[in-house]
Amino acid sequence: MKTKQKEELRLELQQHTHFGSFDLTSGGTSDYYIDVRPIILHSSSFRAVSLELLQRLHTNVNVVAGIGISGSLLVASILAHSVKDLKGLIVRREKRTHGLTRAIEGDVLIQNCNVALVDDVLNRGSSLSFAARALKDLRNCNVVQWIVFVDRSESPIEGAPEVSSVLTAAEILDGVEFGRTLKKT
Repeated sequence: MKTKQKEELRLELQQHTHFGSFDLTSGGTSDYYIDVRPIILHSSSFRAVSLELLQRLHTNVNVVAGIGISGSLLVASILAHSVKDLKGLIVRREKRTHGLTRAIEGDVLIQNCNVALVDDVLNRGSSLSFAARALKDLRNCNVVQWIVFVDRSESPIEGAPEVSSVLTAAEILDGVEFGRTLKKT
């Protein structure tokens, strides 16, 4: 079911899709790049993304975790918009070498919890898989779902829990007149 809010996000993302040759965080390459940052860094769009992500949260989730800058922003916004009492965690790709030297930021008492991992874009799932392993190993937390703004993955990801997205790359690219609607790089 399409909502007006979701359709507006789709149209905004079309305006921030670029064509060319791009290296992806996942290690792959792509002939298009969906730049979600202008959406995440705009108040009304970011609010819409956060509410869309929040709607996808399982009822048994008591912790929302993210990785990286976008994941951190999404976690904070979901927590701010939730009426349910949730806690947040941020998984670092590398353990800090200063301060408290943590690999996972947030309440150190959070253990044995049900986690929804959130991120901006899903490609191959390597970042979210890394975060899920860290949460299991360091906090004995069970990652029950991945929630992403844009799902670019082209096939199911081995070992992933349920994956829920606001939009898929196919939905964003659907009906696009290449070279006219989207920006060329």
